[in-house]
Amino acid sequence: MQGQVLEVDTQKGGLILGDDGNRYEFPVTEWRGDSPPAAGMGVDFLASDERARQVYPVARSSRLLSLPQASNSVLLGWIGIGCLLLGFVIPILPTIAAFILGMIGADSAKR
Repeated sequence: MQGQVLEVDTQKGGLILGDDGNRYEFPVTEWRGDSPPAAGMGVDFLASDERARQVYPVARSSRLLSLPQASNSVLLGWIGIGCLLLGFVIPILPTIAAFILGMIGADSAKR
């Protein structure tokens, strides 16, 4: 399960808010990161009752910025259409960009 560290006591452990909305306590001995835990860190852990075990840090930015694959395809499609329309005004650059984005969008949609 994934979640976010809410608070940390360097002697005892910390508290995690899981993606399921529940809070999980973890002792310092279950922390698996190279640097100490800090409030706001994204984590991956095993949930056992109200305890978190094997708590690993994860890059929160990648989780926050990742969109469902369909949303990425739609966004790339709209950007491509905009570039094609702009291509009538400035013919070369947007057409090349539209082709590249179209290829990326088509590949993304296939997956």
